[in-house]
Amino acid sequence: MSNKFSQIFCVIVLYMNEEQKEKITKFLKDNKFAVLATNSSSGYPESSLVGFSNTENGDIVFRSLSNSRKNQNIKENSKVSVVVVFGQDSWRTLQLEGVARLVVDPKEKTTLEDSHCQKIKAYENFRDNQMNEYFVVETRWLRYTDLSSSPAEVWEVNNEKTSK
Repeated sequence: MSNKFSQIFCVIVLYMNEEQKEKITKFLKDNKFAVLATNSSSGYPESSLVGFSNTENGDIVFRSLSNSRKNQNIKENSKVSVVVVFGQDSWRTLQLEGVARLVVDPKEKTTLEDSHCQKIKAYENFRDNQMNEYFVVETRWLRYTDLSSSPAEVWEVNNEKTSK
């Protein structure tokens, strides 16, 4: 007796097609929270729940306080991973790895902050905090998984050739 999990296979692609881009765009739009993992100076990974928004090209944007562990970790080692999970029963996830870039340009920061606060209304209450820092995670690798479909859908996009 087979089930949908026995039919899982992973397709690795270099570039997403339009259907895949639409799935990722919708997935990111429909979700507000993700787990961000950073690398500490002691060598241990550190994970935190972050509210996120995204740029038009799908890069993850998050805000954090300048004195947080994640900010300090990123400033020492900008390589991060992010996991977005859709709902308790949906069995869909987006995993990605990339490089987190601190946003220093005031105009870019304002634009990202406006978008971020529009998506996650509660962040409007923290807008004036001088310790806010915004980061953009430029994706190098991602995996989309949908185990609710039959057969299960799993595909990866690997942009490692562009990594530094």
